Amino acid sequence: GSADGTGTSATFQSWMMGMCISPDGSTMVVNDRGNNKLRKVDMATLAVTTLMSGKANMQGNCAFKPDGNTVLQCQRNSNHGSGFSGILEVNVATGAVSEIAGASHGQAGSRLDGTGSGATFAGPSGITITADGAHAYISEYNPGSLRKMDLQTLEVTTVATIDRWVNYHVLTPVRGTRRDSNQQQPHAASVMCPLALIIPSTHWAR
Repeated sequence: GSADGTGTSATFQSWMMGMCISPDGSTMVVNDRGNNKLRKVDMATLAVTTLMSGKANMQGNCAFKPDGNTVLQCQRNSNHGSGFSGILEVNVATGAVSEIAGASHGQAGSRLDGTGSGATFAGPSGITITADGAHAYISEYNPGSLRKMDLQTLEVTTVATIDRWVNYHVLTPVRGTRRDSNQQQPHAASVMCPLALIIPSTHWAR
C-alpha cells in the first residue's frame, strides 16, 4: 500500500530500504522504495505523509543534515544503465528535490571523482553525514567503495575501495573506544561490510 494516514492507518510497500531521524527526534523519513517515495513521519503524532515521489531506485538509508531541514538520499540508475545515479537533496518542509552530485550521462554508473555533476557513482547505497555538517560519506556496492563529499563545494573523492560486489546498504557511524598507549580514546568507524574505515571521532556527535 501507499496510503498516508496516522499510525496503523498508513500503509507502506513491503520493500522499504532505509530511514533516518531528524537531530531533534521530531521527524522520521522513510525510503519507501517499492512506491518510489520518501515518506515523512511525525514522531509525536505518528502522522505519515508523502514527502517526495517519482524517483525510482532510491537506495538504502537517508541522512539528515544537522539543521534538520534537509535530507540526503542515494539514487542509482536502472539495471539497464539509464537515469540519474548520485545524491539527492530533499527539503523536508516542501519536498523540493535537487540532484546535487552525480550524473545521468554516459558515465553514470561508473566511479569518477569530481564536483557536483562532474562526479559519478557506481551504485550509491548508503549515506551518513558528519555532525558538523561538513561532509557526507557514501557507500557504493558495485564495486564496493567509500566516497567522501564536501557539502560546501560538492567535491566527491574516493576514500577506499574493494574490487568486488558488496552486499549491500550498510553505512553507519560506530562509536566506541580503543586502547592506544594505555589510554582509552574515542573513535568512530564508517562501516560498509566488508569494508571498514576509521574516521576521527571529532567528526561525530558524542
